[in-house]
Amino acid sequence: MPSFTARLRPRLVLAGAVMLLSACAATEPPETEPASISSVILLKTSTHGDGVPLVYPTGTPLITSRITTFPPHSKTSVHRHLVPLYAYILEGELTIQPEGEPPRIFKKGDAFMETTGWHYGENKTDKPLKLLAVYAGEVGVPLAVRKDAPSPDGESTPKTGAY
Repeated sequence: MPSFTARLRPRLVLAGAVMLLSACAATEPPETEPASISSVILLKTSTHGDGVPLVYPTGTPLITSRITTFPPHSKTSVHRHLVPLYAYILEGELTIQPEGEPPRIFKKGDAFMETTGWHYGENKTDKPLKLLAVYAGEVGVPLAVRKDAPSPDGESTPKTGAY
């Protein structure tokens, strides 16, 4: 029969190994926490850019999201939007010129609701302008109407189109 020491030796070796592994594990750097998701509110409003209250569609809703690029020194025709339009400037600078009002200038990172009145948008810079436009529309309702074709009585006849 093995001596007491001989029987204890495997247990001591095992205990030592456990202690050594525990010490090694304790010295390893802790796992880093995964990055948490963050959210920043860009715009929170219940009105269009000109203060007119937002009204949701009464028919079948239709969300349209698009990125519009303006080359340097370009502008849209005079138009207005029949549905709420949220815009976010991705690159560049946009000047919105509402009829009879001072211009509104938006730069990269700006979020805004478009005006409901007649206006045009212009890139007055030497660099391209990119904006994200999100329309809260309705099936069968155009996103915008243009004011560019006079009728025989001299009044403007709106035409549907992007701008």
